[in-house]
Amino acid sequence: MKRIALAVVLVVSLAMPASAGYEEGVAAYGRGSFPAALREFEDLALQGDAAAQFYLGIMYENGLGVAQDPAEAAKWYRRAAEQGNANAQFHLGAMYVQGMGVVQDHAEAAKWYRAAAEQGNASAQFDLGNMYDGGVGVAQDHAEAASWYRRAAERDFAKAQFNLGVMYENGLGVAQDYGEGAKWYRLAAAQGSARAMNNIGLLYENGLGVPRDLAKAYAWYSLAADRFGPGPQREQAVRNRAGVADELSPQQLGRAQRLARAWSPGTASLAPASPPTRAFVALVQDKLLRSGHDPGPVDGLMGSATRAAIRAFQAARQIPITGEISEELLRELDTASLERTAPPPTPESSAPAAPTRALIARVQERLARSGHDPGPADGIMGPKTRAAIRVFQVAKDIPVTGEVSEELLRELEITPAD
Repeated sequence: MKRIALAVVLVVSLAMPASAGYEEGVAAYGRGSFPAALREFEDLALQGDAAAQFYLGIMYENGLGVAQDPAEAAKWYRRAAEQGNANAQFHLGAMYVQGMGVVQDHAEAAKWYRAAAEQGNASAQFDLGNMYDGGVGVAQDHAEAASWYRRAAERDFAKAQFNLGVMYENGLGVAQDYGEGAKWYRLAAAQGSARAMNNIGLLYENGLGVPRDLAKAYAWYSLAADRFGPGPQREQAVRNRAGVADELSPQQLGRAQRLARAWSPGTASLAPASPPTRAFVALVQDKLLRSGHDPGPVDGLMGSATRAAIRAFQAARQIPITGEISEELLRELDTASLERTAPPPTPESSAPAAPTRALIARVQERLARSGHDPGPADGIMGPKTRAAIRVFQVAKDIPVTGEVSEELLRELEITPAD
């Protein structure tokens, strides 16, 4: 059941009561044993356990181990929400937005979003900002919208970072400040937001908040065009890029293309690029090691051994030798991984390669940051991690597998190279 109104983003967290029954329910849910999970959660929910009540809401809402029943889902969300469970408060607000299991009531939705937002739920903060932005369920108030977007943006919520950039660019609820807009666009772009990339390109093309630089404008437009799916937004980014290209000399165009190629996910700038995070460098080191090139310890540090391994790999794959992390390097590492792991082609050989431990840790970090509890970010796919993934997949209406998948990475805004 996909929710679309107000771009609702369903983000939940997993409470950690001491009950053995709860832990057994989470483990069963993580395995996809929904009837067993339902039995555990029902007993606890009837005893007043808010976390179990929340899980029952998820299961009734989505028909997991029980007949789908939005009204029953709303009942359990409400019981948990009234006990202060932020997960349930957020979901109950979303039910009121859509009129699922309850009479549609945007004012009531705003009430529950606010309750969750005040507890630090970044998704609720974002959606409450949306309501103030559009005057839905509350009086329109751009300053209040910007305030809630900021709180979510500071929790690394990419959509809120983008929206806050829009507010600054247009002077909505805040004093117009193109430089501040560019700052928030960059942070969203670092997480793969194509819209943010396109908007940074516009700022560079027009010299708003940043020095006018058509080469950087071209690079950002190019990155946006590569990430937009087919449709009007991609077509606009392509037109923007073509318009800038007409004003560049061959030398300038070459520089612009190099800037786009050199950009790495997780970085907010083109050149000089912000250094990639240690977790990201560790992922590259892990991939290099698997490809037969020794980067030294997988410690997330760009030392001489790592740079030498990158150069050796680049030479072997006949791509530009830079000794630096780039999208081209990451694509080739992924291609090399597939070449190593792919079995001879048979009808049964379509299963994807297992995710690396570094990638699992990245998923765990992003789940925890957005309000989930996958356990420690140790790169191990244990029951808690699988349960957190399943809850997220259910909430986002993507295939529920309990595994790292392309759909999961896309919804967590982790680029394939991450």
